[in-house]
Amino acid sequence: MLRIYRRHQRRCPRRRMGQRYWLCNCPIWVRGQIDGRGIREATGLTDWEEAVDFANAWMRLGVRPPAVDASTTTAPPMSLEEAWDEFVTRKQSAHRLREPTLYKYRHLKSEMLAFTRPRGLVLLKDCALNVLESFQSGWKQADITCLKELERLKAFFRFCHTRGWIDANPAVGLMSPKVRPKQTLPFTPAEMQRMIAATYRYRDKSKHIGQSNAKRLLALILLLRYSGLRIGGEASRCGRRKLVPAGGIEPTA
Repeated sequence: MLRIYRRHQRRCPRRRMGQRYWLCNCPIWVRGQIDGRGIREATGLTDWEEAVDFANAWMRLGVRPPAVDASTTTAPPMSLEEAWDEFVTRKQSAHRLREPTLYKYRHLKSEMLAFTRPRGLVLLKDCALNVLESFQSGWKQADITCLKELERLKAFFRFCHTRGWIDANPAVGLMSPKVRPKQTLPFTPAEMQRMIAATYRYRDKSKHIGQSNAKRLLALILLLRYSGLRIGGEASRCGRRKLVPAGGIEPTA
């Protein structure tokens, strides 16, 4: 059984974390045993996924696999769609992102492919800075949404540049939109009075069935008014509790 690990260099800022940290670019070593023979050697690699394949091949063959000379092999150019698929797969497997976050990456991928394909831009290297600027200029969402989209786009090209699929990162030159925060004003005293009065009208209209619900609505309004909490956060917190017949509150299982 072989295990790979980073042998941190002196200049590595994560050196103090030891072998449990592997997200840097320090050289990767392998150690373990094969057929009772102890092994502790450098792989000559810095990419973690390549080192995993290297160790698996070593265990499968029983001997150290031959090194691949990158100068003698010419890899086919990476297409934009293949790069996106690999990026989303890595996000799902390594970063363990939730499905709503992965959907945002897939949505950006589909938008970018819909922009590049009619223009005959199929390969990853075809996406120069001017292409990305034209793609960015077509975004019609709110400023904060465009900023998040730009962050995801830059993460994608940073991923491609780190793996050597492109010589330079064109997304570095993209400018971020200026986000103008909207001021949230409190309710006026007259608005608060109307909301509180509405709970009493609800109580009178619903008669016996709506009495307890009207009290809950009034309590929720006053809680939000004097605590400053958002209604979504408070509703999710209250959703984990239930009212008992005696009027107390106990946590649900």
